[in-house]
Amino acid sequence: MVCIINTELKTEIADGFKTACERYGIEYIELKEIYKISGHPNIHGMKQIKEQVLEGLSKIMLQVQ
Repeated sequence: MVCIINTELKTEIADGFKTACERYGIEYIELKEIYKISGHPNIHGMKQIKEQVLEGLSKIMLQVQ
């Protein structure tokens, strides 16, 4: 299980996700600087999400091995 933490969340919400993940041993990927229109990712933003998730999963898999 991996938690994906979106951009533009209030700090206390993002920190709450991270704290919960750490407490329960869940890996998380925190997205950075995603291009959005009215709060929703555009095509470029969706590609950024894909790239960041794949990069995060690769790092997680290296830790597991």
